[in-house]
Amino acid sequence: MKKLLLVIASAFSLNAFAQTFAPKEGDNVDFYPPVSAYLDCVIHIENKTNSTISLEYKKIVADFPSTWNAAFCDNRNCFEGFVDQDTFSPIQANDEKNSIKITVYPNGKADTAFIQYAIWDRANPNYIDTWTFNVFVRWGADVADNNNPNSTKLYPNPCQNELTLASPTTSIDAAWIIDVTGKKSPAILQNGVVNTSALSNGMYWIQWKSGKAINSMPFSVLR
Repeated sequence: MKKLLLVIASAFSLNAFAQTFAPKEGDNVDFYPPVSAYLDCVIHIENKTNSTISLEYKKIVADFPSTWNAAFCDNRNCFEGFVDQDTFSPIQANDEKNSIKITVYPNGKADTAFIQYAIWDRANPNYIDTWTFNVFVRWGADVADNNNPNSTKLYPNPCQNELTLASPTTSIDAAWIIDVTGKKSPAILQNGVVNTSALSNGMYWIQWKSGKAINSMPFSVLR
């Protein structure tokens, strides 16, 4: 009887500290954004239980180039820059849409970034997982030259009520504003000027189409 109780207690102890979640892409993932466009660096969360779990996260390190722009999203909110600590919305069983996401825009600058977060289940705080984003932007022929008079310019940045998108060599057929949640809205260009007075303070991207090419650049609204 004592042996049986010991086995049951041991099984309960192992179950209490069992891993309840896992990163679908792995806990150490490499990403390669284009040098002059943005990329969503995503690690999806796998709920390994048959019930709802509530996770917390905390930033360990964010070695990120000051010349790049970044937006951070959990499964509830998106933020400009990196969040120190917060919680995810509860994750249902068999829900594969939850993730931790870092949107990176290198601004035409080749460099590397190393971002690491600790993640744990609030019901099982003794198990802490560590997820790492390794971001590599390599030198290449498409590196933007800010001193090139023929390159597209975006100014002022940050802006207040107006943003100018100037492309001296190509016509701009259509443009859109994208916020940190990924919501995309048409941008009305008048002589290359976009009215941003309706936008709240924060980070955005402007995306435009010139012929078959689609380009994007980040900007901020700050009043």
